[in-house]
Amino acid sequence: MSDTQIRQLRRKLATPDAVKTFRAIRAAAGSSRLKILFALRSSKDGLTITDISKLLSASLSRVSHQMRILKKAGLVSAEKDGRNVFYRGNNAAVAKLVGLPR
Repeated sequence: MSDTQIRQLRRKLATPDAVKTFRAIRAAAGSSRLKILFALRSSKDGLTITDISKLLSASLSRVSHQMRILKKAGLVSAEKDGRNVFYRGNNAAVAKLVGLPR
């Protein structure tokens, strides 16, 4: 590969869309986070941290940390309803991430 081709490829890897995609892949890479994304996709009304904690048999703080990572990557959204926060998967972002049509 020539130096020109390498520079062009390096520029493509540094575009905002590419960087956003790389961050999303990294966020989804953990097995717990993949399980959370699957559970959210299967849920119609969204899930709370408590629901997810029970599903994974994990502590609330651990699930909260995982949700923060997924939310920051744009893979989930959060909606507050009274005292509860319901999380929903961003199916379009997840589909784009794995190259599946919407």
